[in-house]
Amino acid sequence: MSPPLHRRRPSVESSRGDSPSTTASSSTLPTTKAQEPQPYEVLLRRSSQHGRVSSSTASRVKKNRQQQIRRIFRALDAKPTIDLHELQILAHSPMGFVNSDIRRSVWPALLGVSGPSHRRHSDASGEALPSLPELEKTYPVISRDVARSGNSWRGSGNVRLSVRRRKQSSLAKVLVELCNKYNGDLHYFQGLHDIALAILEVEPSRLPAVGCSLFASFMSDTSDCCAMLDNLCLFYLSDLCFYPFQYALLPGLDLSFALLEALDPELHEALVSADIESPHFAVPWILTWMTHNLPTLEMSQRLVDSLLSSHPAVIYYYVACLLIMKREDILKVEPFDMPHVHQFCQNLPSTLDMPSLERLIDMVWICIREVFPLPTLLQLPAAKKMPRASCIFAKRLLSQVPDDDERQRIINRRIEELRRDQRRFKTSSGGRLSTCFGGSAVGKGARMVISVTAGCLGAAAVACAAILWASRNGEESAESNSVEEEEDQLEEEEVEGSLEDTFRSFDQRCREIPLLCRASELLGIEPGLLSSVIVAVVCGGLLVGRGAFLISTAVAVINPSLKSMHAIRDFQADPKHGGRPLQRCLEYWVCLGAIMVVESISLSTLLFHFPLWYIFKVAIVLYLQMDNSPGRRVMYEWIRDLAGGRGAEVDSVTAVAMAKEHSPRSSAAEVE
Repeated sequence: MSPPLHRRRPSVESSRGDSPSTTASSSTLPTTKAQEPQPYEVLLRRSSQHGRVSSSTASRVKKNRQQQIRRIFRALDAKPTIDLHELQILAHSPMGFVNSDIRRSVWPALLGVSGPSHRRHSDASGEALPSLPELEKTYPVISRDVARSGNSWRGSGNVRLSVRRRKQSSLAKVLVELCNKYNGDLHYFQGLHDIALAILEVEPSRLPAVGCSLFASFMSDTSDCCAMLDNLCLFYLSDLCFYPFQYALLPGLDLSFALLEALDPELHEALVSADIESPHFAVPWILTWMTHNLPTLEMSQRLVDSLLSSHPAVIYYYVACLLIMKREDILKVEPFDMPHVHQFCQNLPSTLDMPSLERLIDMVWICIREVFPLPTLLQLPAAKKMPRASCIFAKRLLSQVPDDDERQRIINRRIEELRRDQRRFKTSSGGRLSTCFGGSAVGKGARMVISVTAGCLGAAAVACAAILWASRNGEESAESNSVEEEEDQLEEEEVEGSLEDTFRSFDQRCREIPLLCRASELLGIEPGLLSSVIVAVVCGGLLVGRGAFLISTAVAVINPSLKSMHAIRDFQADPKHGGRPLQRCLEYWVCLGAIMVVESISLSTLLFHFPLWYIFKVAIVLYLQMDNSPGRRVMYEWIRDLAGGRGAEVDSVTAVAMAKEHSPRSSAAEVE
């Protein structure tokens, strides 16, 4: 099956004027905007022109190699901060930062690690590098990734076994220190070792001096690498290190696919026709910055030159531009279906060589500066699905901060921002369900349950009030019942204790509620069973969902509000004897206010450490509402003492205010 784009290609070629017949026929048509080149055509043409120029002037580039090196160090020596714009131009020009010796100075500066003062990790003070058997027990995933990195080492020629083991230990130390630093908030992912390997290989490979251990000779290098990888994970890879993949990686894939649709709608349509709704074949590209897929370590470091000097969202440009650069090969895949296209696209980075990689870097640079700028990318609907603290929304780079203390403050704020945003995916906030439900079928079912629970809140509140009324009314009517009714009750009490008789008694009281009887007639079930279902829904709402917050607040407010209105009315009618109920109501509202303040300040933390908080809240407010509750008075006095020890002054001021309020009435009565 061929893609639809492959069959429509003559229309694109006719716009370029490749066929005389089609040109003649098109000359009769009026000139329209459809003849303007598509964005992908601009990228392909401009990048190919740059490739021809760079290849034709290769000898001149080699002769001016020292001139490019001088420009790099001139940009590094700029004050007060490095010349980031100049470094970006050099990173996207042929050869990039030239070699590892220069990258050893440029990469730390781009990541805000400019000197020994920024080494926030342990130095060579006595901690030994982890051995591979120890690493296998504690960090099995890291151990396997490190072992694979050593066996498939793509350095310069063959690597001796001793050097390979030494580099494996250095890589293991970097990854273990990084994972241990953030108390489990930073998660290692498979692919991080490839990026760490590219950074570690930039460090000088010194042989140990006489009498010096391997650890002491390599520790300063790994310390720099740890600091660089630390800032890299905070400001470039935070979407992968601090969030589950379904909340950052998958939206990032959708963002790159939306970018492809904006640049090359025809290729996007062809991929969609092959049942590729999202470029999942690009997952290893994003996880490893393509360092795992590129043929040589030199090419990986060349690509890192571009990514470190650019915005964190530039990796999504590389996904789209690589597909555009290989669009002709993609459209020739036969059969054009999802398995074959997916397999072909997954291996695209491994087909690159250094000239084609330079062309890809130039294509991305042209796309960002001229065709599709970064602000336009961040305004796409797909970008709104990224986490709030995503690195693509970063507004300030560490390389542009001259002060070391200010740089450290930015790092600390970034850590707190990521940890705070992480809590949205661990606990529910403000009574909402956890966002882990997402948009899946489970999420839709959870939202439906929430809607049903919220719809039953009114009926639940009415049912609770009706049950209380029925119980009180039953006690009052028991005194005025006739002898026959008392005999019937005595007969029923003989078998008291059985669940069936208890439910029958409960159902009999529920039948005294007109609204409940009418609802039971409409539904065709007994009033007692209907009340039980409503109570079960209320209890379920207290356990999960938005209903928990609404139900607990309704229980805490509705009945005390009615009691407070009655107490105010009694106090106005008889100030001498009606003050006690009003005092109890005021004490309750003070206690409830303290509970609500605590709940509003730290609800997320409260729910995380105490999942049954809403049930506890309902229990405690019902206890505080009891007329003879000693806990209300104790809690009120504790809050009063906590308010600065001025409870007596507050009470005296309240008494004076109440006396002034009643003084005009007494004086008017004396005058009469």
